[in-house]
Amino acid sequence: MPDRLRPLILSRRPREIGLPWVRYPSWFGGKPRLGDRPWPRCATSGRPMYFLAQIDLEEIAGCIGSSALPAAGALAFFIGEAPSGPEAGVIYVPHPRVAAPTEPPPDAPAVFDLGGDIFPENAAPSAPRLFPHWPLEISALPLDEDGSIDADAVTARWQRRQYFFTAREAWTVLGEAAAHPAWWHTAQLFAAHLRAAHHHWPSRVERQRASVVRARADLEKVRPKPTFSAVLGRIFGRRSALPSPDVEKAEKELARCEKRLAGFEQLTPAFERFVADVSAWAGEHRPWQSMSAEAVMQLKTSFDRSRKEFDEVTRYRVPHSVADLATQTLLALMVAEDERDFALLPGAIRTLINEKYRLPTDAWHQMFGQGVSIQDNARLENEGSVLLLQLVYDDMMAWRFGDMGAYQFWIPPQDLATGNWRATRLTFECH
Repeated sequence: MPDRLRPLILSRRPREIGLPWVRYPSWFGGKPRLGDRPWPRCATSGRPMYFLAQIDLEEIAGCIGSSALPAAGALAFFIGEAPSGPEAGVIYVPHPRVAAPTEPPPDAPAVFDLGGDIFPENAAPSAPRLFPHWPLEISALPLDEDGSIDADAVTARWQRRQYFFTAREAWTVLGEAAAHPAWWHTAQLFAAHLRAAHHHWPSRVERQRASVVRARADLEKVRPKPTFSAVLGRIFGRRSALPSPDVEKAEKELARCEKRLAGFEQLTPAFERFVADVSAWAGEHRPWQSMSAEAVMQLKTSFDRSRKEFDEVTRYRVPHSVADLATQTLLALMVAEDERDFALLPGAIRTLINEKYRLPTDAWHQMFGQGVSIQDNARLENEGSVLLLQLVYDDMMAWRFGDMGAYQFWIPPQDLATGNWRATRLTFECH
């Protein structure tokens, strides 16, 4: 069975004005179209799963012909994170082309935290519940002798890259003399990052408070207990012995922890006012309204203040530069649902993304065949099963899967033939 399913590459579609961005039958991210099927939940935790992709089976049949897969319908792919490992959710949708987009459940977890991890446990309220919607294209390419996709054929079909998309590269295609367009989305994104930092700050303060408690306990452990002779010595004016090096070290550590905690507590109200001021300033405008030169300068000034005066709060939650925020803005424009917003993206940048950024940096998204093997465990543990889908680290989708990692959906041939999608197993490997 696995040998009769030809490997397929899933690439992001190029986007041009006038193309039906949200009506292509297969896509990454966004919302699934499940019809009357419920949104899947993790078997262990009961939490809603994360939606990653929906693949139209008529498109698959157009590439590989008749197979054990249904000739029509679609497969929606979800993943769930559990203590025992990742859980697979594969939903067969009989009539996806007439189904409306399915909203995530009210208790759907965030797919990533702003400035933080993917699939976070405690995300800020503003963290997104869906990945960006990007239609995909399914391609059958020549194979090597071992049945894997010919890497040279991939390079001939798409431009490969070893680097992530950045606003800095996008500006270069506009020319050095051209003004860099700026939108209020970037300022609002900065404010959202600040709010995420504010959301996580109390736990940071509590961890520092716990450090003070531990430092006090450590000091008590090494501090000598008063003896009868020592008490008499103090009564009669005898000098006490010098403190031991261990006591001095513990006292210095306690003083350091207490000073740091005091600084954190003093920083909190000032940062709260700063977040409120930036949020109010940025929120007065529409996201895709152009920023004036004065507004851009104010954004840079506020950003620099966040990284200097409030570095303890923002260090891990706010990007390193305004250009990093602009990168996210350009990607948001590229996938904007409203075509009028997408049209604001300069044509040269659209061409850059369409030509150079349709595949991830390392491996590629794939159905069937031999996928990427990072640690070899996934392939060995699923020998004889069909690689139903492989999704890899992809900066354009905000799929920050570990250290260039890959999720792979595996299904035994007999379950594929009977449509027993519940038998699908999910593995994850990274470097």
